[in-house]
Amino acid sequence: MKSKLTKITLVASLGLALSSIFSCYGDDGIDGKSCITEPKVDGSAYDVLCNGKKVGELSNGEKGETGAAGTSCTVQPNDDSYDVLCGGENVGQLSNGDVCTIVSDASNPWYLVTCGSITVPLAWCGGKTYDPTKMMCYDGILKIVFTDARDSMRYKAVVIGEQVWMAQNLNYAATGSKCGNSNGTLSEANTTICDIYGRLYNWATAMNLPSKCNSIVSTSDADCAIKTPFHQGVCPSGWHLPSNNDWAKLWGYVGGPGNASNYLKATIGWYNYCKYQYVDDHYVCSERQSGNGTDDYGFSALPGGGGNAYGSFFDVELYGYWWSTSDDGSSYAYRRHMRYDNKNDYSDYGNKRNLFSVRCLQD
Repeated sequence: MKSKLTKITLVASLGLALSSIFSCYGDDGIDGKSCITEPKVDGSAYDVLCNGKKVGELSNGEKGETGAAGTSCTVQPNDDSYDVLCGGENVGQLSNGDVCTIVSDASNPWYLVTCGSITVPLAWCGGKTYDPTKMMCYDGILKIVFTDARDSMRYKAVVIGEQVWMAQNLNYAATGSKCGNSNGTLSEANTTICDIYGRLYNWATAMNLPSKCNSIVSTSDADCAIKTPFHQGVCPSGWHLPSNNDWAKLWGYVGGPGNASNYLKATIGWYNYCKYQYVDDHYVCSERQSGNGTDDYGFSALPGGGGNAYGSFFDVELYGYWWSTSDDGSSYAYRRHMRYDNKNDYSDYGNKRNLFSVRCLQD
């Protein structure tokens, strides 16, 4: 990447737009009050924020008239910045701020932004700026990157509506979890299938509950109780297993059954199935249809298949199954599932002793 050097000076100026993707604030305000402005939603003026507190408004013109009584603010130039006057009182200053420089990082595909003594990495994704040490860009969608402190496994997560979902299946080797093998069996040890699809968990293991809970209604035994509002289960700290209602909220946000499968599935990894046509008294495969989705929201659902209590592994590349915290009787619990042909992407229930994938939701 060719080196690029840019200087950006943030200047607070009366009657001008005061917004920028960079935020470098002066620290020479009165009593530590360094003030910034943010445009109001309706575009009528600018809110004046000093130490994070709104102290008034700046509107176009010599004196603001859109604020509440006594809080319309103006700015008055002094030697090297501007005094903010709200109701005649000097509440702080808008200084010219630091001069920021942007320099390309030769070892990484991002830029280093230095404002005063602070240097932060900066990258662009779909027209938005982000910190590449904390997030990643995937096909124009920003994803959070975090580390599970238990095993140092790194995961991606994505904001969908008001929820923050893991964008990968959990791959934590909890006692009782299994990996699929290419020969249709389950393994205690990690396999390449687990590296792609994550590990599989029976319901009690996913909930981090005693194995007896696979045959007991969660409300009938204190040992099997599901914590509210968040049941961490096998998820990392700060994350929890979704309830059936949490899954329903996700499904509703992306358009409901029939749409969720296409919009949430990864763009690779799903089985290409036959589209059949009836010819000469029998059906023939007229064309191959992709089972992949469009992954519009960055959820990147993959067909990790499932397992049973007898050690069999099935449906990899065909189906994805994910547990919820909501059980349905003593031996069954609700799950979400998707299939290769984009049909039946809804909630159903599975035997608690069977093993399915886990997606965690941020608390």
